[in-house]
Amino acid sequence: MATYTYLFADLRSGVVINELALYGTSFARELNKFGDWTGTIGLDNETMRNKDIKDCTIPGRTAIYVDRDGVIVYAGVVWTRTYASQGKTIQLTGQDLSSYFNKRFISGRFATRDFIQTDQLAIAQSLLNQAQAAVGGDIGVIVPSNTSGRLRDRSYPGNELKPVAEAISQAADNIDGYDWEIDASYNTDMSIIKSARFGYPYLGRAPQGTDLVWDYPGSITEYWWSESASDGASSMWAVGAGDGDTALMGVADNNTLLSNGYPILESQNSYSDVSIQDTIDGHAQEDLRNAPMPVLSPTIHVRADIEPVFGSYDLGDHAKFVIVDPWFEEQFTVTRRIMGWRLTPSSSSEMETVDLTTAVPYGG
Repeated sequence: MATYTYLFADLRSGVVINELALYGTSFARELNKFGDWTGTIGLDNETMRNKDIKDCTIPGRTAIYVDRDGVIVYAGVVWTRTYASQGKTIQLTGQDLSSYFNKRFISGRFATRDFIQTDQLAIAQSLLNQAQAAVGGDIGVIVPSNTSGRLRDRSYPGNELKPVAEAISQAADNIDGYDWEIDASYNTDMSIIKSARFGYPYLGRAPQGTDLVWDYPGSITEYWWSESASDGASSMWAVGAGDGDTALMGVADNNTLLSNGYPILESQNSYSDVSIQDTIDGHAQEDLRNAPMPVLSPTIHVRADIEPVFGSYDLGDHAKFVIVDPWFEEQFTVTRRIMGWRLTPSSSSEMETVDLTTAVPYGG
């Protein structure tokens, strides 16, 4: 059975304030998005009576680090604290560290940010660095300087107040984009390092020769094989800057589907900060790739204690799933990317499991 330690720290300085016991916990991470977390503190617990819980769980200024057997597996921000008088409990909820940058705007603090033929990773890194350059805005995230070789034009007017993380994730979803996340780890002196990671064309293990294999029955305890046409599209529109007839627009069609008898099923996404036709066309193509017909969204329930054990894989990794089930009539093997996970630590000797959310392989 794994041992969990919950460390609460000052978000800006990174100094650990306290270690608190939590129950009813759940932690989730999602690539290029914000994974949520929750946990409850029981105030009637003898071990909690001498701990200054109020000061070390202040929403908006407190970070939480989840240590699992000596390794930090989750880093988040406390955004909400709810005290229940009858049960004498405090429920804490929040999101991972990257969510802080969705509370930071590309604003008048820096005026308009224009990037002409600039590496897409350098743009994202510049936005993080400038957000942390403001007085009170530095939360100690180390920003790398790796590049992708893919040049972009971007303009972010300060008066639009676009969230930094939203801008970075939106650019990541462009065709030939990238992956990004913020994680935490121990330094040699056991202090905590917060680091942004950017991967081009993706983060994680490559699809060729992946050593991550789950099977059903076996290391997969249960799975949900969801297929949806309501989320798919055979034609995708992208709408850029401008209003009405002046709006920049791009469209991408899946001619293979249409020639095979599918009807036109349209969808659209807005990119108000994009003013270049090639860029908006790229968004339409990438959005179409991410909305196949039907959209396959399996959620796979895997054991945490047998190979591949939890902690041996990360977001973005390509993995193989081998399934023997009457639904597929014969053994079915598929390669998918791990786009997210949710861990619910067990408070007993029960089998510990992880929910994996997956997506098509990169380039698939």
